[in-house]
Amino acid sequence: MNFLTQKIKLTESIFFSGFTDYHNHILPGVDDGMATMEEAFAALAFFEQLGVSTIVFTPHEMNDIKLAAGRREEVYEQLLAGYTGGMQLVLAGEYMLDSGFEERMREGLRVLKDDWVLVETSFWAPPNHLYDLLFQITLAGFTPVIAHPERYAYMGRPVYHRLKEKDCLLQLNLLSLAGQYGGRVQKNAEYLLDQGMYDLVGTDIHRLHSFKESLSGMRITSKRYNALRALFQ
Repeated sequence: MNFLTQKIKLTESIFFSGFTDYHNHILPGVDDGMATMEEAFAALAFFEQLGVSTIVFTPHEMNDIKLAAGRREEVYEQLLAGYTGGMQLVLAGEYMLDSGFEERMREGLRVLKDDWVLVETSFWAPPNHLYDLLFQITLAGFTPVIAHPERYAYMGRPVYHRLKEKDCLLQLNLLSLAGQYGGRVQKNAEYLLDQGMYDLVGTDIHRLHSFKESLSGMRITSKRYNALRALFQ
């Protein structure tokens, strides 16, 4: 068997050693992700066992989710107070480019690291003036990170390349490569990875049980394994 086409099972490798999860919904009770602290701590314990080094919480920030001001920060502080593990835990956000985004930007955006801001759009259609919005983010001193571009029905290769030309970063959902979201999404993810267009990786985990089930059988070629590892070394 050719070394480059040999399949590696992620859970039986050192893949997650030093891994930073740049996209997840572990912070409990603030969006459609985990509901309780117990669930969140179980997920954190699982990631720690895998060898993950950093978890960047990215709760949804969108018109459809209404929370009291400071609620995400309050829950984050509660989680930190109860966490006894060794991973670094960071609070950021996943910002929907909807009608309320510009107000959120004026209030202040939480970054993944440096000046990176994770943004998403509707799965079915781009927002009006998508590139103008991305330009505004850049003018405000941030670098837009496009969450899971492989999943958007309206995107294709020309859009991917234009986003890169606009100096956007692209974030892969790890399980896209396992067919979690269907064959079309998997092919998009494989194309972007093979072309070296991804910049960072996230799990987008919402529920621990389903994530573990999907991850347990995930195998990728040695070539793609090495391409992914290169993103966080």
